[in-house]
Amino acid sequence: MKPFPPEKRERLVYIFYAKRAAFLFYYVLGTAVALIGVIFMVTTAYGMVASTLLSWYLGLGAMFGGSALIILAEVKKRYRLYILTTWNVRVRTGVVNRKTERVFYDQIVKVEATSDREEELAEMGDVCIYKDEDQPPSLVFTGIHNPDGVVEIIRRFVQTVKDPPDWDHIER
Repeated sequence: MKPFPPEKRERLVYIFYAKRAAFLFYYVLGTAVALIGVIFMVTTAYGMVASTLLSWYLGLGAMFGGSALIILAEVKKRYRLYILTTWNVRVRTGVVNRKTERVFYDQIVKVEATSDREEELAEMGDVCIYKDEDQPPSLVFTGIHNPDGVVEIIRRFVQTVKDPPDWDHIER
């Protein structure tokens, strides 16, 4: 088999991550719960709350639960990648059990950016990629920075697809 020429190989364009502001609720809630647990533990140790095994467990549970929420938000942020290549758009999720969903540029019929007022103030939003206009989006980039710019990049790639595409040999 003849090697694939370098100019026709797939190349990475950009990797997007969700903005930390997209997980702000989890960070605030986790911090509040952990702080409540610390305050509960201090008041129990000081004698303001009855020192029973239950009170210690409640304080420890709140501290660890709040910390777990913060860690969960950080893991969700870091292990959800939105990838643009010269051939397709991908969403890769997972820490141990990785899952990748992809849509080739010749399959895309519509791309749109959506954001509510609060997201616009934080300069973030969602990018919805459709294979069929009557169906729900095939891929969604959630909580990324400058969604309108990402939509424009994807639209330009869609417009420059050759016939037949360079990735025609790949099974879909």
